[in-house]
Amino acid sequence: MKKITNLILLILTTSVSFGQNPSNEYYKLVTKADSLYEAKDYLNSGSVYSRAFEIKGWKIRANDRYNAACSWALAKVPDSSFYQLESKEIKRSYTNYDHTIIDEDLASLHNDKRWAAFLKEVKRNKLKKEAKLNSILVTELKALNDENQNLLKDMPEFVNKNGSNTQKMLAFNKTIDEGKTKIKQKIDAIIAKDGWPSSDLLGLKGEYILSALVMSLDLKDSKKYLPLIKESVKKGESMPEYLAMYEDRFLTMQNKKQIYGTQVGQDPQTKTYYILPLKDPENVDKRRGEIYLSPLSEYIKVWKMKWDAKQYIKDLPSIEKKLGSHYQ
Repeated sequence: MKKITNLILLILTTSVSFGQNPSNEYYKLVTKADSLYEAKDYLNSGSVYSRAFEIKGWKIRANDRYNAACSWALAKVPDSSFYQLESKEIKRSYTNYDHTIIDEDLASLHNDKRWAAFLKEVKRNKLKKEAKLNSILVTELKALNDENQNLLKDMPEFVNKNGSNTQKMLAFNKTIDEGKTKIKQKIDAIIAKDGWPSSDLLGLKGEYILSALVMSLDLKDSKKYLPLIKESVKKGESMPEYLAMYEDRFLTMQNKKQIYGTQVGQDPQTKTYYILPLKDPENVDKRRGEIYLSPLSEYIKVWKMKWDAKQYIKDLPSIEKKLGSHYQ
């Protein structure tokens, strides 16, 4: 069965050497371990995972621990597999019970007396997380986002049909502004009641929807939420991936270079994608690794792009020219 992968945020708006930077080296080894798993070389896959974990001082995300346990289980080394499954990361935050009970990778562990205790721990985590989840709030946010996205989707056709300086277009823009006001009022109401909503409150789906709503607002309105998001991430209540996305989005909206490379543009003529202006491209993976983001080369694969920092530096002036602005 395909192993669990970490969340990749897909927000549209000469290969780099990993060197000896710990974060980059970690992802290099994890990628190698994944490749060995796919090649069914499970013993070496587990060993490479362990080498990667040593680099991080064994402070690893639960999903990576789980994936390593799969390799060790398939290699028929149960003690090493349970070493991962009984780690504090798994005990504290792993909740994917439904996946675990049908995962054939771990089938060799089912007759081990430790298996029942592990499942009990995961189920308890799942129930605790579900108890905190506010499904009504997530549904409300989804409805608000669907309404907003439908308006934005219809805008190009509306402009082509009615022109950009007509009474109908003014009315359409007014509807969009009213939608933004509704979004802002809803977010402000949530914050007034409970502060910035946590990952436990929203779940992955809800947190993604909230991020889309915040970034649909004008810069002045959306930027005021950034300190709250930073504090929530600092407390461990929100995922750092979203903070990276927010920060990059706010910077590009101000014609400033992004930090983590999460923001991607598309050429309207060629339909090809490109990374919006990025600060210090040669060290972007170091910054991404510090907050547990995958290397940029992995992140941009969904747009069929390849990452070459030196080439990107050469291309940056033409990207800025294409955008009609010099980015600070």
